[in-house]
Amino acid sequence: MKNSTRIIFVAMLLVTGTFIAYACPGCYGATENNTIEATNNAVVVMLGITGFVLVTFGAFFIYVWKRTRRIREKISHDSFIDQNGAVHLIQNKGMVEWKNS
Repeated sequence: MKNSTRIIFVAMLLVTGTFIAYACPGCYGATENNTIEATNNAVVVMLGITGFVLVTFGAFFIYVWKRTRRIREKISHDSFIDQNGAVHLIQNKGMVEWKNS
């Protein structure tokens, strides 16, 4: 099994390795080619998409943080903890909130 794998690998290397690899004109430094302008525009678009995703991700976490803080403040204003550690709503009937001042 190992020999057949090596033979197949060497055969594929010989078949694909015989072609001469040519570089594009942009690699040679041709400035009048439209390929360079298209490549620059593609880089700007990819950076824009990446920036948009990162900003949206950060905005989502800021939204969750502010929402959690707002809910926590609302819960702390509408409830209290008794001596036994149970949470009660202030609006419950029969409950009296004592304020020692």
